[in-house]
Amino acid sequence: MLLSSILLGVLAYLTFEITYILPLLIFAAEIILFPGKIKSRLIKAFKITLPFTLIVAIIFLIRYQVLSLGEFKVNYLAGSFYLTQVLMLKVLLKYLLLLIYPVNLSLNHVISGNFETFRVNINSFDWFIHQSILEPQPILALLIVISLTLLVFWCRKKNPLVSFSIAWLFISFLPFFNLIPQATALSERYLYVASFGFILFLCCVLFYLPKKLGFLILILLVISYGTLTYRRNFDWKYASSIWEAMLRAYPKSALANYFVGTIFEERRENDEAIYYYQRSLELNPNMDYAYNSLAYLYFKQGNSALAKNLLLQELKIQNKILDRNQTDVLLNLSESYALLSKIALKEKKFDEAFEYSQKAITVDADNQDAFLAQDLILAEKPEFKKNAALFDPKGWQQFTNKNYAFAYPINWSAEEKEGKIVLHPFKRQYEITIEKIDGFTNSDKDLFLKSQNQSFGTLVKEESAKVPDTEWAYARIWNDHEQPRLEFYISKKGIIFRVIAFPSTFALKEIFDKVIQSIQVF
Repeated sequence: MLLSSILLGVLAYLTFEITYILPLLIFAAEIILFPGKIKSRLIKAFKITLPFTLIVAIIFLIRYQVLSLGEFKVNYLAGSFYLTQVLMLKVLLKYLLLLIYPVNLSLNHVISGNFETFRVNINSFDWFIHQSILEPQPILALLIVISLTLLVFWCRKKNPLVSFSIAWLFISFLPFFNLIPQATALSERYLYVASFGFILFLCCVLFYLPKKLGFLILILLVISYGTLTYRRNFDWKYASSIWEAMLRAYPKSALANYFVGTIFEERRENDEAIYYYQRSLELNPNMDYAYNSLAYLYFKQGNSALAKNLLLQELKIQNKILDRNQTDVLLNLSESYALLSKIALKEKKFDEAFEYSQKAITVDADNQDAFLAQDLILAEKPEFKKNAALFDPKGWQQFTNKNYAFAYPINWSAEEKEGKIVLHPFKRQYEITIEKIDGFTNSDKDLFLKSQNQSFGTLVKEESAKVPDTEWAYARIWNDHEQPRLEFYISKKGIIFRVIAFPSTFALKEIFDKVIQSIQVF
């Protein structure tokens, strides 16, 4: 029994961090709900929870070490444990209010000082660093905590369920109280487990009221909470409605205005999108996403100068304020560099365009826009080729199987998948696929080509090609979701190969040509 409980506990701990509180909940249940002297109950509770506590501690320490490294690292807000806990006392009041009066529900909440809880790194910390525990909200939160703690001890013998419900409530808050720093200050989903303690407390209160009064209050609660639940369902009806609900709850939220702007941009209502992006920046000049999105719309409208100015402002903010270890911030930074590269390319400033494209790829090696911008630059200025990202192979290596062989760059990988050889650089920005076609001979060229009727989008061009040491070669160029794809066939010693390059760009052409020419048939 114990072994199966431990196994199930481990599975729970590895699934969701909230389950770390299970040993504490078991401990609280043992000393509050069961009869006996307090000393014997403490000893029994300790023995029961000890193996689970040790497992939690080991898993927690391993995860904490991982989360303290590189891009996963999260620090206390403004680097201060004290200021973070002052804020969390205000958050505790918000949690209790949401349990009692669940209106204005939102993915993002605004705490005093216009502090947004969903993505804390966008906030201005001018207000935050001047917080004090002597403010009314933290003092009220502390008084509530002290009062409820005293109530736990006072009710422990006469009304143990009341004590346990309060203990459950506060124990459930512990993982989200930023004792260990987190990226989110408040989230309604953190109330899911805690709400059981609140409901149990409410049931205890209703139980001790006169029956008619308790029944009347219960009916009113069911009607009011049921109505609120029904109305909340409409906020989740569409992908856009949840952001619109956020804006209704917090009209002065920079995040809410930004996300509503994205809704209008998706609808191609660009004037409305620009309004909300501008509103977002007025409310919070640190809203880096809004800079990027607004700049993109201005660029589409042909106002490159204004777009560039916004992006340069964004870069200054990111370099000074934002946590550069956060993945979403880095991706946004890469997009900004890629757009700056496009603007410089439009202005024929090739040196500047190439520099920005390199920075975009350095931050996010999967940024296709940056690679395509770099491809256009290399078409105009081939001399940049020696410095182009990922296209200086520094040597070649050989792939060999029993039927054929070919060479490919030493800084690329080769994977065999379903009879095909897939070549790609480390971050898979480009891909070359080589496949030996069975069942056809050199003399079947026309019949073979007619049989190859697969589509990769819109066929742009097809024609015979010339490749040294081949019987014949044939190329098809496709427009695959606005990106070029090259479908290439060659015949060597009666063996036909299909070679596909995607996206087929200027930067990839040299490597593609060398791979094709290196194919040897045994």
